[in-house]
Amino acid sequence: MPMPQQPEGLCLRCLRPPRSTRPCVIEAGGGRILHEWPEHHRDDWNDAELHEFSLTRWRWPLNRRTMLADLRWDQLESDCERDGHEVFDIEGSKGCDHCHHPLVWVATADEAA
Repeated sequence: MPMPQQPEGLCLRCLRPPRSTRPCVIEAGGGRILHEWPEHHRDDWNDAELHEFSLTRWRWPLNRRTMLADLRWDQLESDCERDGHEVFDIEGSKGCDHCHHPLVWVATADEAA
């Protein structure tokens, strides 16, 4: 499911509004800085950036204005589209340990043959 698209002018990394003079950073508790960039990213993500994030091509138009933190989910799902899900089964409940997608049915080796 595509993530919500952010309004135009909002920084897609730190979510600061257009007129903000605060630096482009992601902060953790206690004033620690997790990531810091020299300038805000207020424009849509371009094809090269979305390719660098390893998103499958069909996801690019859906994520032009997705915030950086939410792109991670599309990265994980793109990985599984390319490489397959890492299936776990806990008491009959199947899911992917990589993208956390709930799997209703997964073919076993016997069923695939």
